[in-house]
Amino acid sequence: MASRIAPKLLARAYATATQKSVQVPIVLYGIDGRYATALYTAAAKKQALEAVENDLKQVATVLNKEKGLQDILLNPTLNREAKKKGVKEIFKAGKYSDLTQNLFQTLAENGRLNAALKIIDSYSQLMTAYRGEMPVIITSAKELETSNLNKLKESLNKSPLAKSHKLLFSNKVNPSILGGIVIEFGDKTIDLSVSSGLAKLNKLIPSKFVISDHNKRKPKLRLHWISFLTSTIDYAIQTMECKTSPCFSLALFNLTGWRRT
Repeated sequence: MASRIAPKLLARAYATATQKSVQVPIVLYGIDGRYATALYTAAAKKQALEAVENDLKQVATVLNKEKGLQDILLNPTLNREAKKKGVKEIFKAGKYSDLTQNLFQTLAENGRLNAALKIIDSYSQLMTAYRGEMPVIITSAKELETSNLNKLKESLNKSPLAKSHKLLFSNKVNPSILGGIVIEFGDKTIDLSVSSGLAKLNKLIPSKFVISDHNKRKPKLRLHWISFLTSTIDYAIQTMECKTSPCFSLALFNLTGWRRT
C-alpha cells in the first residue's frame, strides 16, 4: 500500500503553482518507473529537466565511486535513520537542486533507497525519449573495426528508424555470440550472430550433422546448409536496409570455421 501511495505523495510534494499539464514521453512501470515519472513531471513544471538529470548523474557517480556509501543506501536491512545520514553525506559534497534532494529524502523516509540507481536509470530513459533519441546497441564477438562500425551506422541512419529518432550508437563485445552481430534498439532485436545461427540450424538438421563452433571438433556439413545460412543472413541484413551484407556474410562464414566437404 505504501509503495502505491509514495509516488503520489512525491508528485504532490513537487507540485508548483504552475498547473500546466506535463506530457510524459514514455510510460514506465514498477516502483522505479513511478518515482522517475513523478520526478520528471515535477522537474518539467519547474523547467529543470536537464538540471535534475545532471544531479542524478552526479549522484550515480558518487554512489559508484563510494562503495561504502552505496552499501549503506542500498542495503534494505539498515534502518531509515542510518540511510538518512547517508543521504546527507551525498549532498554534502556538491550543489543539488531541491527536487533532487527531496527525492532522496522521500526515498529514505519510504524505505526505497535500494531502488535509487534504478530510478536514476529510469529518469535517464525518460530524458532520452524526451530528446527523441534512440540508443542502438551493436554487440559483436570482438570490437568492430571502425570502418565496419561506420558502415553499419551509415546504413542504420538511412533506415526509417532514423527519421523519427536521433540514433545513439554503442558497440558492446560479447565473445559468446562467436561472430556476427546483434543489434538492439527500443524493444526490438536483430540477431545476426553465429551462435544464434548455429542454434537454429541444429534444430533443423539431423543430430549427426550437429554444428559446433571452430574451437571444437568440426563435423562435416553439407554445402547447401552453408548456403542456406549465408542467404538467410543476407536476407536479414537487406531487410534492415544494411548495405554491407557481403562483408558481414563473408565474416560470419569465416568465423564459424566451417569448410566445404
